[in-house]
Amino acid sequence: MNMPYKDPELRKQYMKQYREKNKEKNKEKRKQWCEKNKEKHKEYNKQYLKEYRENNPEKCKKSLFFYNYKILVDCNLEVLYKNYLAETHCDFCCMPFTEPNHPKYKNKYIKCLDHCHDTNKFRNFLCLSCNSKRK
Repeated sequence: MNMPYKDPELRKQYMKQYREKNKEKNKEKRKQWCEKNKEKHKEYNKQYLKEYRENNPEKCKKSLFFYNYKILVDCNLEVLYKNYLAETHCDFCCMPFTEPNHPKYKNKYIKCLDHCHDTNKFRNFLCLSCNSKRK
């Protein structure tokens, strides 16, 4: 493909338009490439996921939790995860969260995601004690 623009911004706009215009064609090409190079594609994905998990272990763990329990959130998972990390106190009893296996509190105040079990909508961050009392 011959690019008509040397200016990076114009090139960026051109490529965006090109991708939009040729979305189906590119999708088909990618599909064909993946079928032809299954092992290579599979190995690349494995390596990428392995590196991502190694570099973001806590994030992967929490994302998997949201996914497994099918918790629905109004914002994206990235925002929820940042809020999860920033939250320090229970929204109900205002006690500070503790680490799991804390000797003094015996996991009473570990951080939990409270959600409605009927709708799976996320409500707020509670300690384990308050979360188990709330229905």
